[in-house]
Amino acid sequence: MTDSSSPKIVFPLETLTVLGSTGTITFDEALQFDKELLQNARSVTSQYGNGSAGHVHLVVTPAEYALRSAQVYAPVAFPVLDIPAGATGAQIAEANRAFNADLTAFNKNNLVATALIAQVVKAIPSIYLQSLEDPATGMEEVTILQLCQHIKDEYGTATPQQIEANYAMASDPFNLSDSVETYTGKMERIRCLAAATNDPMLDAASIRFAVAAMAATGQFKADLHARAIEQQIPGQAAETWPAFVSWLKRVDKARRQEKTVADAGFLAQANFASAVAAAVREQIAATHRAPANPPPPPNNNHGNNNNQGNNNNGNNAPRVKKYCHSHGYCGHTSMQCNRRSPGHQEAATSANKMGGNETNFVYRNQRSRAQGE
Repeated sequence: MTDSSSPKIVFPLETLTVLGSTGTITFDEALQFDKELLQNARSVTSQYGNGSAGHVHLVVTPAEYALRSAQVYAPVAFPVLDIPAGATGAQIAEANRAFNADLTAFNKNNLVATALIAQVVKAIPSIYLQSLEDPATGMEEVTILQLCQHIKDEYGTATPQQIEANYAMASDPFNLSDSVETYTGKMERIRCLAAATNDPMLDAASIRFAVAAMAATGQFKADLHARAIEQQIPGQAAETWPAFVSWLKRVDKARRQEKTVADAGFLAQANFASAVAAAVREQIAATHRAPANPPPPPNNNHGNNNNQGNNNNGNNAPRVKKYCHSHGYCGHTSMQCNRRSPGHQEAATSANKMGGNETNFVYRNQRSRAQGE
């Protein structure tokens, strides 16, 4: 029990969603219950276990806690004041300070547990908790962890049909009229449900589902993701789902800005080579800007053209807008080039030529006229 001076525990969710309103506790309700309880438990700081996990240790088993926090939690007993014989005044003061700190943490832990139990009892009709009651003490000695495990064991187990339906939803198409966050949010829910059924959807599988959904729209090339992956730094770890989501958002943003599939397909992840990202920025900017030094207007007096021998600066020079590693300043980017020289660098831009051609490319018809052919 706590005295009137005990601090009040405040959770982000004042009440939990009521369960069993349809005559039984459904699987989806059990998942929502677990999610809400974790949110409240995590919100209150604790010096036990991993401090960043709050009081999650109260609502999950030690094994689950170790997976969530990468740190083992051992239940803490009531603290004991330990003053060794012959201790000095300073040592006694330190022992008292440590005891008081441990007692404060212990009492706070109990307060949080009591507050969570009160929320659970309000959210779950007593008919679903009968098996936990003791004939003599009722629910007095039931812990919050026992309540959580009871709901998981009795109602939080998915049927084979539910598991199959969940994976089937992962094959739904990517709706181009929705935001990419709508799609990735749905995939997150599918992944959470799969994890809750002890059949987790691995990152690689989630990415395959998403890539297939993108290709099915007809707005993204089938090899778009594979080509982006080729830009990864050699030896880099396998792609994660969060990294893929970040890449997908950039790709979809480029599509919505009406960029070409080739441009969008090479938008790199944050951990890709920085030169690739620079190349994408160059491609996007090139479609909106005029040449820095526009060529003079064409000279139609071919008989008196004194600049016929000048391949780069003559009146017949092509309009230069973009940079290509193989051809220099021309009408396409390094990534768009379809006639590449050996050692061609797709990431090369006008700002970072990466050792590429530094001249203005002269098209064949211009060379012919310049040579009097």
